Amino acid sequence: MGKLGKLAGAIGHVVGDVLRGLLMHDAVTSASTIAFSLLFALFPFLILVVMATTGVLGVETAMAFEGRLLAALPGHIAETVGPELETVLATRASGSVFTLGIVAILVSVSGLVETLRFALNRAYRLTETRSFLYRRGTGLLFVIGVTATLIAIAALGVALPLAVALLARLAPEFFIDTSVLTVVRPLIFVVLLALLLTALHVFLPAHRLRLLAVLPGVVITLVLLWLISTVFVFYLDRFSTFSATYAGLAGVIAVMLFFEFSALALIAGAEFNRAIGDRRLASGYKPVWPSP
Repeated sequence: MGKLGKLAGAIGHVVGDVLRGLLMHDAVTSASTIAFSLLFALFPFLILVVMATTGVLGVETAMAFEGRLLAALPGHIAETVGPELETVLATRASGSVFTLGIVAILVSVSGLVETLRFALNRAYRLTETRSFLYRRGTGLLFVIGVTATLIAIAALGVALPLAVALLARLAPEFFIDTSVLTVVRPLIFVVLLALLLTALHVFLPAHRLRLLAVLPGVVITLVLLWLISTVFVFYLDRFSTFSATYAGLAGVIAVMLFFEFSALALIAGAEFNRAIGDRRLASGYKPVWPSP
């Protein structure tokens, strides 16, 4: 009972530190800024991914992959973003995005990276000392890396069904149920999201954090994102009054609200990591990151 009491006390202490950190560092304000930056960068980023995928894998693969990206969002969010994205992509069919628009797209998306960097630095109590050019340059590299990863996933999405079909034809005795692919895709999305969150925590803050030090916050963020998505969809289906309040802007407001809650989950994960680090330091362990 004594050990359980100590564990409960430690958990309560960490949770209290997280809540205090969220209040002290204006997490709601930071989440709102991230939500705006994310909405501002969402279309340019998807355009960049689709156009790059088109150049590498072809139009059909690119459009199918764009549909899967949208399908990963809650239904109401995808219904709002999807038609508008299709309209924008239709105007970009000539490929001019790679000539005149590529710089603007990269700058707008790297601005989102800077917003995330600022919020994570505050959560981890770190002071940014790197130059503007360095931060923008690493932001661009981060965007390019994510884009290249998504293109590789799109290529895998094309190659995997072909490989399964070829194996079924050449070795029918090794029957493979193609319905397994439907189950595997959501798992791949969760793994990719976990890797992206880990990369945000490791590479964006002013101090390079160890992988094991950020994993608890990544898990917390994934759990919170699942809860947010579930509750948000339930609320929109049954209790939402956005249409009556915001009329034609209801879809955009719903997207912004979902992004804001998601950003708050990311910041809460960073605050959780910091609270655990402080708790370990108070117990005599080696500090994970420098003191503020």
